[in-house]
Amino acid sequence: MVFNVVPTLLEWRTKFSKAMNKADNEVNMRAVDTLINYETVKYFNNEAFEVDKYDEFLKSKSPVLLDSRSLR
Repeated sequence: MVFNVVPTLLEWRTKFSKAMNKADNEVNMRAVDTLINYETVKYFNNEAFEVDKYDEFLKSKSPVLLDSRSLR
């Protein structure tokens, strides 16, 4: 019985971990992209736009990040 439950639980939790890793990578890529283009953003006085866009991006990814952390 235990031998059937453990793999099932691990597979179930793995899908949350993969989703969290994907969301975390996307958030990090967005932050790095913004930092790389720092001079362009400053030149066009677009800081507020980038901050708002990053906040929206984080809000869209937060449910996945919260779901995976509640499983620990």
